[in-house]
Amino acid sequence: IFARVSPHHKVMILQALQSHGYNVAMTGDGVNDAPALKDSDVGIAMGERGTDVAKKSSDMILQDDNFVTIRDAISEGRAIFDNIRKVTNQLLSTNSGEVMFVFLGTLIGGFFFPEMFSGADAVVLTAVMILWVNFASDGPPAIALVEDPKVDGIMERPPREPDESIIDRKILSMIAFTGPVAAAIMLPLFFMNIENFALAQTMLFMGLAFFEITIFQVIRRDYGLKIWDNKYLIAAILFASLSHLAVIYTPVSGLFGTVPLSLQQW
Repeated sequence: IFARVSPHHKVMILQALQSHGYNVAMTGDGVNDAPALKDSDVGIAMGERGTDVAKKSSDMILQDDNFVTIRDAISEGRAIFDNIRKVTNQLLSTNSGEVMFVFLGTLIGGFFFPEMFSGADAVVLTAVMILWVNFASDGPPAIALVEDPKVDGIMERPPREPDESIIDRKILSMIAFTGPVAAAIMLPLFFMNIENFALAQTMLFMGLAFFEITIFQVIRRDYGLKIWDNKYLIAAILFASLSHLAVIYTPVSGLFGTVPLSLQQW
């Protein structure tokens, strides 16, 4: 505890802490706090009783002058950052799968089945199918992730570095892994049924659609979250699943060029 310190002493204490690798937040309300507020990693001025100089020197203004609000803001910010990482991981991982499906599928098809892949329309997945998957499989579940609860121990983490990227090594490895694995599993199903091109395309279409839905829980599992922890996500996944089933079992199938699948084909 330091008492009766001058503005210069506050800056010295701040710099001493920073020199030992600490991320330092400074709270203050007066003119004498302004130098330390400005030099700290996060300067927090009091909104109710703080002076204009303190407010202008700070990064944040605490509107209710309650320190508990700082803790709540950090907790909320970490949860938001987690959710951004989840969505980024899901979108990039599944899009890498889409690229692999289209690229490798067209490459293999053109090499082994040139008669079927000679036309302009001979693609493993049409543009409409890919757009639909991005809309139905990615959209509603990604929005529902906003309601994910905070993970246990979120306030026990050390502060992340200010320049830490959203896309870390773990996300990069998942992007590199999921696309090739999904293609290796599902493209053989396509080519095993290629004699019936519409059937093969429908099977690959549904495989991609439900692969993208499944990835959400694979990613959330790393945060210790169960599927029932977020009722909005359950509703979004049900909506996406029913939307995909409607594409092959209702008259809408004509717009997508799909055919109904039997239980064995599923």
